[in-house]
Amino acid sequence: MAANERLAMYDMHCDFDIEQHKKTYVNYCECIIDRNGKIHYAIPSHQGFLEILGARENLLTRQEYVYSCPEEMYCDYLTWLLQDNECVAVWSDGWYSPVRPNARQRSSLLKLISNGLVKNRSMFGRTSYSLE
Repeated sequence: MAANERLAMYDMHCDFDIEQHKKTYVNYCECIIDRNGKIHYAIPSHQGFLEILGARENLLTRQEYVYSCPEEMYCDYLTWLLQDNECVAVWSDGWYSPVRPNARQRSSLLKLISNGLVKNRSMFGRTSYSLE
């Protein structure tokens, strides 16, 4: 494979593109939708992505940001990360947000759902927000 072909390859370190994702991955979608509705791959993981995002936005190191989690949220860490960063976590089987997604996030979720990448269901049985 030529060097320019490798550079042109789509992977999870590229900006999320629905059509490219559908061509590259089957039955797999793990991402984060930020407060502006932009879809990001959840790299290195949902929690890891949110830790990096929160640290950057709060001008902290990742470890300092992790330590800023309130003690009462230790057992619900993903919920705290999503609340603090105003994001939505997405998996192929559904999505989770501790608060109702904003209009831009709902629009992105509906695009993922209508393209068959994500099931239209809120995860963990805690929340059931309409995307309409």
